[in-house]
Amino acid sequence: MYIKSLCLRTVRVALGLCLFAFGIYLTIQGNIGVGPWDVFNLGLAGKLSMCFGIISVIISITVLIIDLCLKERIGIGTVLDAVMVGKMVDLYTYLELIPMCSRLWTGCICLVLGIIVICLAQVVYMSGGLGAGPRDMMLIGIGKRLHKLNIGTVSWIIYIVVLAIG
Repeated sequence: MYIKSLCLRTVRVALGLCLFAFGIYLTIQGNIGVGPWDVFNLGLAGKLSMCFGIISVIISITVLIIDLCLKERIGIGTVLDAVMVGKMVDLYTYLELIPMCSRLWTGCICLVLGIIVICLAQVVYMSGGLGAGPRDMMLIGIGKRLHKLNIGTVSWIIYIVVLAIG
């Protein structure tokens, strides 16, 4: 019974991550703005002439190693997030499901839809209960060590750093 439940939860997490990647893809195709980690991934991908997904996986695995160094609990979902999301964004890009938006109003629609899809995907992913994403685990780990700062401040610091690098 436990194996069946674990398999079903793993499938739920994987589907949530595919949906999450589609939301990221939509925000990128909106062509008017993306989240801080996506700025970081896109910036590195552009500078290194590599695919978004490859950079995303490299960064995710690096963050996963940081999580392990911080002694945070890594779950199946954490590992799946690290290896799936970036490559799924690459797959959606390869399939050219949505053209890059060239008008502000279509970009806004695409961005808002992407954010909605990401929110829905998080519900699906988190309901599997198989671990938070690598970046969230890093936030928690750093937050525990910087106990004088609230978690929101730690989050802002991380976002500012990845935005500046991106």
